[in-house]
Amino acid sequence: MMIRVINCLPFFFIVLSIIRCMSPNITEIQEWQGQGQKIKTIFGELTIFDTSNSELPENFIYDIAFDKNDNIWVGSWSKGIAVFNGNVWKNFDTINSNIPNGTIYTIIADCKNHIWCGTANGLAKFDGTSWTVFKPENSPMQVPAVATIGIDKENTIWLSCGNVLEGGLMTFDGKNWELYTPENSILPCRAIDKILIDENNVKWIGTIQYQGNGGLVKIKGKIWKLYNKSNSIMPYNSV
Repeated sequence: MMIRVINCLPFFFIVLSIIRCMSPNITEIQEWQGQGQKIKTIFGELTIFDTSNSELPENFIYDIAFDKNDNIWVGSWSKGIAVFNGNVWKNFDTINSNIPNGTIYTIIADCKNHIWCGTANGLAKFDGTSWTVFKPENSPMQVPAVATIGIDKENTIWLSCGNVLEGGLMTFDGKNWELYTPENSILPCRAIDKILIDENNVKWIGTIQYQGNGGLVKIKGKIWKLYNKSNSIMPYNSV
């Protein structure tokens, strides 16, 4: 099964785009009961899932992650999380679990196969049995929304936990929290849209421009470097 994901686009838009692009190369379309739509092409096989042929809670998908058991974790726009093991679907929402909000902006698995979800109202961790939720009420988080998460080789969680006025970039190693802001680091602003950690454990932090400040921050060990319009070929300060 091959799945292609475009972050933060409605799932049905992705499906339409794929079909339009591949239509000259499609050789067969089959419907699987509860198992998605199977499209055979000259390039291989593509399986498309939506609410009409699977147990996805809705068609607007924010993020997708794979755990170490090859389960697919799907974060939705407003109806929680769907998990698919290739045969059976399972859903987590605010009614049948402790996830703090149905809007799942980001989802990722750590080296212990724990699942971390950034929601509109807190950070949620699933250890395989139960959910643990972190909010401003029980942690140093200053704002509840978590837009993006990265996990480094030390299994430290890097998360966006800020807006243009408060919060910023946070780390959590399971015990200790750290908050990075423009006041104590070279972060150009508090609002962070994307965190990527590469194979060399270098952290790349994409920020949202605010009052002219923004850019891409590179963190390699203890060395931080800011790239923006003034010192690079970047056309914008929002990343």
